[in-house]
Amino acid sequence: RRVLFRSDAIVFLDRDYNFTFLNRRAQEIISMGLDLTGKNLFETFPAVLYPGSPYVENYRRSMDDGLPGEFEAFYPEPLNVWLRVQSYPTDDGIIIFFRDFTAEKLDRETLQRKTDEAERQHAELETIYRTAPIGLALFDTQDYRYLRLNDHQAAFFGLTPEQIVGRTLTEMAPIPGLQALFDQVRDGGAVA
Repeated sequence: RRVLFRSDAIVFLDRDYNFTFLNRRAQEIISMGLDLTGKNLFETFPAVLYPGSPYVENYRRSMDDGLPGEFEAFYPEPLNVWLRVQSYPTDDGIIIFFRDFTAEKLDRETLQRKTDEAERQHAELETIYRTAPIGLALFDTQDYRYLRLNDHQAAFFGLTPEQIVGRTLTEMAPIPGLQALFDQVRDGGAVA
């Protein structure tokens, strides 16, 4: 059974695909200030007519085969909206529930782009870490525990990175004044 949401737009179409009812939300999303009652869906919204159109496929399935349909699709100018649509057969035609999820879709695409960029940058950093011809290490700023290091840095101690991670700098290199030097760098001081 379908759960109706307050944000759902609802449209009834008769057997000739003419609008017989639009709720207020449907009017806000698709009417463009016009009274669509009695108008034909395909004449009013010709952009739904294209090869493989999920609008046509699902509406005809509901109208002709008596089966529900569900899809997401973009409707171009003048609406420019992403719609999440469900269609159901009725005795007199079909009922269509739809929701504008353009903002959600754009947010998801933006998040995906940022995720892809972060993954690309991470891969670049991993490549630099693995292939750098010098020793690289990352420490915490409290007691200078090794958080990660590359093979070149670990080789300096004759160990693997896994054997060093978690140990402190002064444990690995007990050199007088080394921690003070690192404190100076951490605090933004110049190193002479």
